[in-house]
Amino acid sequence: MNERSKVPWNSIINGCIRDSDYKANLLLFRDMHVSNVKSLELTMVSLLIACTHFGAPEIGQWGHLYIEKEKIEVEDVFLGIALADFYANCGCIDNTWSVSKGTAKKDVLTWTFMIGGFSMCGRGQNAIELFEEMQS
Repeated sequence: MNERSKVPWNSIINGCIRDSDYKANLLLFRDMHVSNVKSLELTMVSLLIACTHFGAPEIGQWGHLYIEKEKIEVEDVFLGIALADFYANCGCIDNTWSVSKGTAKKDVLTWTFMIGGFSMCGRGQNAIELFEEMQS
């Protein structure tokens, strides 16, 4: 490629996730970032999925800071879920809770990931409370 734009980077990075090649995803994301190509919501979803499965909590936390710094809105349900799932799998359920509260659009998947995250972290009472909040 003569010109490196968001679209090819996102396509390749997303392809790595589909192939479960999380290490390649992380390396490509690093290369993209070093090349000063801005990330899209989809790129950040892919990064967080890779961090969750590859066990890279520091990179995932950096990704969350990047989302905030670049003012990438967590309106996209999948980005909110990816953040919540990442933090829940890292055992940082309080971060999961704050991400969920800041997600503009919530659907059944968003609620399910949050409830599952609380359950996974041994906070059953919070899971029940969240389920009741979802119903209301």
